Amino acid sequence: MKVIAVRGKKKSGKTILIELLTKKFKEKGLKVGVIKHTHESPDFDREGKDSFRFKSAGADSVCLLWDKGTIFWFNDEKKIENLLSEFSETDIVFVEGLKSLNIPSVEILDDGEKPSDTCIFPVKRGKINESLEEVISAIDSFKESIPSSGDLKMIDVSEKIETLRIAKASALLTFSPQLWEKIKRGELEKGDIIQAARVGAMNGAKSAYKNLLLCHPTPIDYIGVEVKPSYCQMEIIVEVKGVGRTGMEMEAMAGAMNSALSVYDILKRHGEDVKIHNVQLLEKKGGKRDYEKEKIPFSAAVITISDRASKKERVDESGEIIKKWISENGGVVKGYDIIPDEIEEIEKKVKNYALSFAPVDLIITTGGTGPGPRDVTIKTLEKIADKKMDGIGELMRKFGQRKTLNSVLSSGTGYVVGKSIVLTLPGSP
Repeated sequence: MKVIAVRGKKKSGKTILIELLTKKFKEKGLKVGVIKHTHESPDFDREGKDSFRFKSAGADSVCLLWDKGTIFWFNDEKKIENLLSEFSETDIVFVEGLKSLNIPSVEILDDGEKPSDTCIFPVKRGKINESLEEVISAIDSFKESIPSSGDLKMIDVSEKIETLRIAKASALLTFSPQLWEKIKRGELEKGDIIQAARVGAMNGAKSAYKNLLLCHPTPIDYIGVEVKPSYCQMEIIVEVKGVGRTGMEMEAMAGAMNSALSVYDILKRHGEDVKIHNVQLLEKKGGKRDYEKEKIPFSAAVITISDRASKKERVDESGEIIKKWISENGGVVKGYDIIPDEIEEIEKKVKNYALSFAPVDLIITTGGTGPGPRDVTIKTLEKIADKKMDGIGELMRKFGQRKTLNSVLSSGTGYVVGKSIVLTLPGSP
């Protein structure tokens, strides 16, 4: 399907051009659609009419159906990308207006007026009939192209934390009234379509990573299938749950698609009018966005605890990484120190940031959490902390084991000192 905008100033002849193009492409045997954007309320419904009363009662959509056509009214403005799905059987759609959309356009221009970057053919105002064949040729020959984005690659999710992931997807099948009656009477030769829908959904969800090139193999803990038959249609909703590092949306959509195909396979021999529509993601939960809240500004201090770094015998990579992370997440670094592995020095610096007149919200130390005789960070914090948060340490070591088994040697964890939270990280980045 081609989507072509027809643009120009008011009274420039846009409607005439679309009329002429529609007639010409219909003569070619093509199906033509038109979308017109207007700022005025269309006068196809009036107070007192039944449809007007339905809308006034709060109906989200109303359909006017008669022997010469159909009108749909929705209680909100549909985006054009959603409307285009209603033109799926159309060969070409002309869009009048909507200049903000980046779609190929035929533009009616005044003398001296320059075409936009999306223009595939400019038409001089007042010369529509003379340019018509050239416009048709330009539309016929136009093809959208997508540049290469480079080699395919699987996204690295090893840095992500495992969380409960949930996704729901749906698919819709439609069929004739005659086939609907056969379904209701149980006259399908291949058997139960409800059971086929359920089994197909489970098989599709479990096989997603095998059939989709860049889909990660993800543990699935639950697959739920809801089959909702009604007059001349069947909606299938698939819910997939699992604890993992990446979302379940591909598994849910693969389940919905395979479920619909399984039903289609049973129905196809009973009629050629069976169609699958709108395989779509309904919702997804459990990813980073669900846990991210609005970034609240906070103050922070970074303390690198290392004998060698304090003597400038090595570069403090960890401290720089931590400062960057703080800045990227809404924090302001109020202090940064490099000190030796000495209990007195550590205690002094932590208290200075935590118990001063204006304490910082977060203190992050790096170094001194290992089993060595000079690793005294934990010993110092145990001495001065008001509270210990063991859960933070457990999570740190669990996450660290993905990269190195040495993470179990770190005793790093979280503390509360005064009104400050203190995180004690290992020294190696």
